[in-house]
Amino acid sequence: MKMTIIIGLIIFIAIGLLISCNTKPKEKSDKELFEEILNDPRVNSKEVGEREGIKYFQVIKNGKTGFRNLDNKIIIEPQFDNAEMFSEVIHQLR
Repeated sequence: MKMTIIIGLIIFIAIGLLISCNTKPKEKSDKELFEEILNDPRVNSKEVGEREGIKYFQVIKNGKTGFRNLDNKIIIEPQFDNAEMFSEVIHQLR
């Protein structure tokens, strides 16, 4: 009787391990991964911007791209399907 219970437990555990090993998390699309990286403060931080001479970072919300400054203030609302970094000098009117 004890041997039957032990064998049953071993089979139950083995099946559980097989099922859990075959369950893969859903892979993220390239777009989802890119959005995650762009919005990661460790990648696009004030420190990184100052060190690299970057004044504005891309930001993605709901699949649309915009730009924020180094203080996390949105400068250009996310409204574009695609936008890349730019280096144009912005002059203020006096």
